[in-house]
Amino acid sequence: MHIITFLQQHLPLSAEVVEELQKIIVREHLPKNHVLVRPGQHCRRLFFIEEGLIREHYQSLSGKETTYRFHTEDNFVTADESFIDGQPSQYYLETLEETTLCSISHEDFEQLLKRHPLFEQLHVLVMHQVMREMKERITALQFQTATERYESLLQNQPSIFQRVSLGHIASYLGISQETLSRIRSKK
Repeated sequence: MHIITFLQQHLPLSAEVVEELQKIIVREHLPKNHVLVRPGQHCRRLFFIEEGLIREHYQSLSGKETTYRFHTEDNFVTADESFIDGQPSQYYLETLEETTLCSISHEDFEQLLKRHPLFEQLHVLVMHQVMREMKERITALQFQTATERYESLLQNQPSIFQRVSLGHIASYLGISQETLSRIRSKK
């Protein structure tokens, strides 16, 4: 399993722990446009993307969709407020490509943390990553121009531009598709 290899790069996993992980990890292959989580649903799984792309987005009461994050290979994803706090999700998690995921249930994750304290390191690492991304996102939307946000996305996640529709990219950047087209034509 690819997730095992990923975890071994960050944690010293014994053969016993690897065997336990193999028993509790669920691997699945999902089609493009598959909705993993909808607003109002409880998400009790932590996902790891082996291959593919997931868009996290929300929809306003008027029906406008806004992309919050793109999640790509070798990243963990879940509906944070639901997985951590047990609250209903506020967001959609949707595959934008055929996607291969590994997942672990909340219950198994909690048991793993109790039996193997070394997984706290991973938990802290993932939470730190989420907090850093949130802070960067807020800072970008408050203090950067549309062009700066575009250039940052191009620098940090260049593959997004080959994998995601311009409408989703514009939504993520907080601009219209027309503005995105103008920015791209200047480059």
